[in-house]
Amino acid sequence: KLVVNGAIGKIRGLVGDTEGKIYLYHYYGNEKDKKYKAGLYNVIQLHEFGLNSISAKYLAEKNMYLVLSGGTDNMVCLSILGEHLMQVYKIPDAHTSVIRSVQLLRFGKEILGLSTGYDQKIHVWKIIHDENIKHRIEWICHPIASAETGVNDTNVIRCVKSADSMNIIVAGSGLDYYLSLIHI
Repeated sequence: KLVVNGAIGKIRGLVGDTEGKIYLYHYYGNEKDKKYKAGLYNVIQLHEFGLNSISAKYLAEKNMYLVLSGGTDNMVCLSILGEHLMQVYKIPDAHTSVIRSVQLLRFGKEILGLSTGYDQKIHVWKIIHDENIKHRIEWICHPIASAETGVNDTNVIRCVKSADSMNIIVAGSGLDYYLSLIHI
């Protein structure tokens, strides 16, 4: 489960399931009484099979969410969610095996996505917004780095940022730590 707080109209929470879907939830109720309920807003089929990991970033300047997901179909999906906008970019065979964990993060002015899976690799994706395309918002998910982890049964990927580098931690049956994998 992942709960997302932000300012987009009705979207307030995301949940992934074992069939590759994400469920978008909103809150509704009476502001005066401060009584709110969660209700299902939308369901999106992202993956062919189970969805293992979701990471979301709210972009206040664009009033939208970026959602990165990874699943048992070896695919990474980048979804752009707004009040009236929804685009999904699927990257088939992003890994050679099941993707276990993804993370979206800001690194300076860049938006990056991290993914790792049972293939014991880390992929770093640069997410590019092209504002030159008229009447359309285009996001491109482009791989900029890859590394072998050596971690068996990978379960989680996390990043600690400093001013000019990222420290990526991958955990599973073992623990591996990459120091300054990326310099931007």
